[in-house]
Amino acid sequence: MNTSRSWAPCAVVVLALFVTSCGSSSVEAPPVAPSDADAAPLDGGVDVGLDAPEDVADSEANDVTEVPACPAVREFGAPITGCGWNAVRGIAVSLWASPSKQLYAVGQGGLVLHYDGTQWSTLELTTPHGLYGVWGTADDDVFVVGAGRSILHYDGETWTRMQNEGDSLRSVWGASPCNVYAVGTNTILHYDGLAWLPMTLPSKDDVYLSRVWGAAPDAVFAVGYNPLPANPWIKQAFIGRYDGSTWNVDVLETGRYLTSVWGASPTDV
Repeated sequence: MNTSRSWAPCAVVVLALFVTSCGSSSVEAPPVAPSDADAAPLDGGVDVGLDAPEDVADSEANDVTEVPACPAVREFGAPITGCGWNAVRGIAVSLWASPSKQLYAVGQGGLVLHYDGTQWSTLELTTPHGLYGVWGTADDDVFVVGAGRSILHYDGETWTRMQNEGDSLRSVWGASPCNVYAVGTNTILHYDGLAWLPMTLPSKDDVYLSRVWGAAPDAVFAVGYNPLPANPWIKQAFIGRYDGSTWNVDVLETGRYLTSVWGASPTDV
C-alpha cells in the first residue's frame, strides 16, 4: 500500500459570520416618501393619516424617514458601520446544527464557532491543528475531528481530547451517541461509546476519504478517492457503503473524485 499522504484540492469556504442588533446609527439616510398615507410614524416621524390637518400632511409627508438599511454590498474586509454590526470571522470548513437549532462551525487553526440563536461566539479550544468535521447529538454531545489525529468531544462546558489510533481525520457522523464514525486518509474509525476503534477498509489500495454520512445505522456512506495504482495522478471516485456489518465499495469510476455526500434516505443519496 502506498504510504504517501496527499489530498485533492478542496474548496475552503470563507465564512464571515455577522451578528446584528440594529438600533441607533450614526449614518443618516436620505428622506423617503411614505408609501401609504395610513402608515404609522417611523423613527419619530409625523403621522400623516386621514386625521392629520391638510397643511401638516402637505408639508410633513416628505419628512418621514425610514431606519437605514445595512449595506448589501461592501468591499471585502472593510468594517461594517451604520447598523450596529459586530463580526466574528474565521475560515470554517464544516458546519453542524444541533436539534435546538444552535450552530457549530470548525475550521483552520483550531477554530470553533458557536451560534446560540442570537449571536456568534468563539469557543476556546487549545489546539493548533486544523479542524475539518463537526457533528453531534445535542449541545452537550458534540464531536470534532481534524488534523494531527484530532478527535475532540464537547459536553456543553468542557472539551476532552479522545484517543485516535488512526490518521488525520476529515469528517465525522453518527447514528447515536454510541455509534459514531470518523474518516480520513486510509482510516475509518468507529466509536461505540467507550473507545474509537479502526474498521476494516473496503479497499486494498490507498483511500483518501473526505466525508462520511449516514441515513441509518445500516446505511452509512463514506466518499473520497483512490489513486489509480498504475498512475497515481489519475483518481478514481470512491463510495463505500456500510450495511451494519461490512463496508462495501458501491462505485469506482476512473477520472473522478468525491468531496461530500448527503441524502434524504438510504435509497435517495
